[in-house]
Amino acid sequence: MRSLIFATPAAPTTGANPLVMVLAMAVAFFLGVNGPRVAAAAGSGTDAERALADLTARVEKNLKTLQDLSMSIEIEQINPNTGEKATLTGRVQIKLPNALRLNYLTPDFVAGQVMVIDRSAGELRVYLPVTHEIVVQDLNALLRQQGLDVALGLDSLVGLPPATVFELTYLGEEKRDGQTYRVVRAAPRSRDSSPTIGWQKIWVSTSDWLTHRLEVYNAKGQLSYVLTVKETKVNSGLTAATVLSLPRDATIVVAGQATR
Repeated sequence: MRSLIFATPAAPTTGANPLVMVLAMAVAFFLGVNGPRVAAAAGSGTDAERALADLTARVEKNLKTLQDLSMSIEIEQINPNTGEKATLTGRVQIKLPNALRLNYLTPDFVAGQVMVIDRSAGELRVYLPVTHEIVVQDLNALLRQQGLDVALGLDSLVGLPPATVFELTYLGEEKRDGQTYRVVRAAPRSRDSSPTIGWQKIWVSTSDWLTHRLEVYNAKGQLSYVLTVKETKVNSGLTAATVLSLPRDATIVVAGQATR
């Protein structure tokens, strides 16, 4: 199973890093609320089209009311060849539109690490408590390395993917743990826009019109990731300064440059 953290302060491992585990999924599945949302739903014709249009309208209306969010997340990474699983848990805070924070809780070897994304500065920063260092990387460069859209908004973590990039299919309602969800399948329209992703299933709760679960399938149709969102709080008064705060006395390490 690939590493979830940086191997050295100056350079990420060749395996999955925090961006791939969290942000890349967000970009790939929820590219933001700025693009056109008119989608041609497959399945039962006009019924599916109406259901998808209704869901999209409700999600977009809800997004317009959001200023900040806090949530607990669990990401299960699955090796499709061996079935081996690795689980990461953390606490996410978002101050829309430009600041995100992830406090890693488990597994033990990443507990205490903090990832922050400052979209206005175009930076991803990871605090490593063991070495008391902050690794700084260019956000757009990292996204380009993953073949992802660099014009993302952090509000995209809770929206639906734009129909210009993804073909959306309304799958119906589903009950889970006493809650009702509307389920959507999203498949990339172009392999160039998402070369490693086959399709995703997105569960949107009818109680708050936020995404609570998504499943990610690779290009071969094998389940690769499951993201579960719990304990969501909205508009609690978070500030960007709080979300982006890291120890001021930590050593700054810019990827590809000398320590400063």
